[in-house]
Formats: sequence, C-alpha cells, structure tokens
Amino acid sequence: MAAHNSTERVIIESTRDLMRQMTIDKISVTDICEHAGISRRNFYRYFVDKFKVIDTIYRNDPVVNAELPEDRTIWDYFPDLCKGLAADRRFYLYAFLYKGKHSFRSYCIEQAYPVIARDFRDILEGDQLLHFYVSHICNMCFDYFVLWLSQEKTIPPDDFARWVAEKVSLLAGRQAELSAGPPRALDRPDEEEPS
Repeated sequence: MAAHNSTERVIIESTRDLMRQMTIDKISVTDICEHAGISRRNFYRYFVDKFKVIDTIYRNDPVVNAELPEDRTIWDYFPDLCKGLAADRRFYLYAFLYKGKHSFRSYCIEQAYPVIARDFRDILEGDQLLHFYVSHICNMCFDYFVLWLSQEKTIPPDDFARWVAEKVSLLAGRQAELSAGPPRALDRPDEEEPS
C-alpha cells in the first residue's frame, strides 16, 4: 500500500481491518481512530473523511488494479481475480456489499470498463450502450462474488471462476436462442361462449 508514513499506513490498515467486519457506511472516523490508536485530529492530518481512506485503499488494491495486456480479455483474468478475492474474502465481501457513495462496485466498473469495452465496442453502438452493458456484466459478477464470498465454506477460486464463466456463457446462449426465435403465444384460457 502506497502510504507516505506510518500513521497513514495505520489508518489505511485499520480501515481495511474494520471493513472485514462491516460495510464502510457502518464505520465512523471515530471507529477508525480507536482501532488505529490515534486521535481524530491526527486522522484529519491525512484524510478529509473515511471515503478518502477507502479511495486510497481501492487505488492501491493489486487485485482490481492489475494491468491486462491487450491480448487478454476480462475472462482470461477472471481466475486470478477470484484468487485475489478469496485471499481476503471478508474485506471484499463487505466492499462489494456497500453500494453508496464511493462504492467498490463503482471503482471496479471504472477499472473493468476499458478492458471489457475493447472486446464489445465493435458490436455496441455508442458509449451509453457500452457503459450500460459493462455495468450490467460487472454487477452480475459482483452479485456472484457476494454469494460466493458469503458462504461459510467457499468453493476454490478456480472452480468458482469456471462456474461463473459457464453460467454467463449458458445465459448468453439462452438469450440468443430466445431472442432469435418466434414470440411465444400468451397462454390465455379460452373465453367461454355464452349459452
């Protein structure tokens, strides 16, 4: 973690440690200070609020900030991503659960966007549609992560990565099949004829 001095590192590590127990909206600056063993005044020498701390955590997170070569897709990286999440599963579970201001989900979408966009830009017209699709794929994966990371005994990361890739492929195939076929008739009971 790129912190400038030991106090800043203690604040960052204390926040990260508290995030292994609850979402950031449940954590106060006072909680961070008590956990770090510092005064609030000392906290504010380094950060304007708790969200600046989590921004620093996210910007320096090696799991979501990995550089992907041009010839790799997000699915090539997915097994490594799952291994990284499993290594600190409580932190990532609570990070993904929080959906408010400065959410980890939003940060991850920003990081994933250029990687996913380069694979779909040729078939999706316009940035708005592309952003919608990237956000949809990411949020679906985040929800899978929450289900996986919240289990008492998680399946191994490689197995989970394979399972998610299979499900996404299966769902995409079904969507293609359903959208290419004729519309299904609505099942309506025959109206009774008057006697």
